[in-house]
Amino acid sequence: EKYAKIYIMFGVNELGWPFDDLFEDQYSKMIYDIKQLQPDALIYVENIIPISAERSATDEIYNNNNVYRFNDIIKKVCEEQNVIYLDVASALADETGALPADASTDGIHCNGVYCDKWLEYLRNNTYTVNVVRVGTPEDTPESGEPSEDTTESVESSEDVTESGEPPEDTTESEESSEEGNACTWRISVV
Repeated sequence: EKYAKIYIMFGVNELGWPFDDLFEDQYSKMIYDIKQLQPDALIYVENIIPISAERSATDEIYNNNNVYRFNDIIKKVCEEQNVIYLDVASALADETGALPADASTDGIHCNGVYCDKWLEYLRNNTYTVNVVRVGTPEDTPESGEPSEDTTESVESSEDVTESGEPPEDTTESEESSEEGNACTWRISVV
């Protein structure tokens, strides 16, 4: 089966793992393997959400220092693999960077209210790019105008801003050449 989007959220159970380099290698391999199996899918990687301050202060494994360390590794892997890093933690953390006390009964797993916030973050920070093919030289009649537009939706994304917000809607034009035939594309983020 082919998927248009794949969401990965992996790593909280590995917070006690002492080998950062092995975690990085295996995370990278996992993304590479997914890209081989689903080459047309858009891959979103969600960072590890924070731990509550109380749990973080008393737990050698499940603590925010480990979360930050592993999130840095995940972000690096995303950059290297050219996949989208989603900072879900920013939507769930309090002003100190920890999971709020009322967000969880165990300091790790979100309750329903915070799962809804998580889902809202995903809805607001992933989007579709519409690509409109304006024409190629052989489509263009004597008037110089293309005979018809062909519209194709392509799942895509750009990095979110530091505030966790998606970039503003933009439109850009790009020319590409395939076997000497130039065509123009209008790309808009929706």
